Amino acid sequence: MNRRRALSLLSVLPFARLDAQTKTTGRHRVALSQTVGLLLAPDGTVQVWGCDPGSSAGTPEPAADRLGLGHNNPVSARTLYPVPGLTNVVAAAAGTGCFAVLADGRILAWGSTGSGELGITPREEFETRAQPRMRTNTPTPLAVRFDAVDVASQSDHVMARGRDGTVYTWGRGDSGQLGIGPLPEVAFKTRSARVEPFVPYPVRVPDLARVTAIGAGARHSVALLADGTVRAWGENRFGQVGDGTTTNRDRPTMVTGVRDAVAVAAAGSFTVALTWPPSPVEARSSPGDRTRTTRPAAGAAAARQVS
Repeated sequence: MNRRRALSLLSVLPFARLDAQTKTTGRHRVALSQTVGLLLAPDGTVQVWGCDPGSSAGTPEPAADRLGLGHNNPVSARTLYPVPGLTNVVAAAAGTGCFAVLADGRILAWGSTGSGELGITPREEFETRAQPRMRTNTPTPLAVRFDAVDVASQSDHVMARGRDGTVYTWGRGDSGQLGIGPLPEVAFKTRSARVEPFVPYPVRVPDLARVTAIGAGARHSVALLADGTVRAWGENRFGQVGDGTTTNRDRPTMVTGVRDAVAVAAAGSFTVALTWPPSPVEARSSPGDRTRTTRPAAGAAAARQVS
């Protein structure tokens, strides 16, 4: 199997692919969170459905902001609805908010959140109002414009990869998951300056370039570089950063012993990298797992994909 064939096998979520899409494809793709699903069609449109475990199929309930329907009228759970006005979508992610990357590099966000993870609040507005915009039921542009090609989110922080290989993050950052170092002090206009546990607008991750794929865990982040090495940061109490410690990292940190990686993924409290030639490794543990690996551990030598 050659490298191109190996990369083609990485199209299944939740893996972040080396060849992140910059144009629509001929197949459907899905982005999921615990409460919402996004179905990306080959024509660049998006359909959405609610999958909240507490909802009953077929029972109309007020449309949640996370559906992006532009209203809160009753809708049926587990039923597909088109997201109005959303076209030319090339990538999407669903965490506590929903995000769509358009072919022109813009990212639109919608949902109802409390830690700035929508990313739609300009810095000046945040300093004046002392709170982020917390909800919108209509896809809304981010507060900072950059040329994006991919987006990742699982919980209350968000990552986006720029076409130039840079990475932007926003949302909750008190475990270091934004990768920007210590969180900034906010110069509020109506109250004393202080450090908030989140940043409600995109910020470029410093000293990180030539990134080809990204992945977001619950409170940590991972990035694949063009040279096949991997950087991770954020919460590390279960070893998910993969640097041989359990110390949280607020800046991108090299994952120990990973070379020739072609894809990465993060979920909950673990991180996975797929290497070529095959030698899958993971830095992980989940709270219920008795084992904890703080350095990458080899997986199945003949693995073709990881999810």
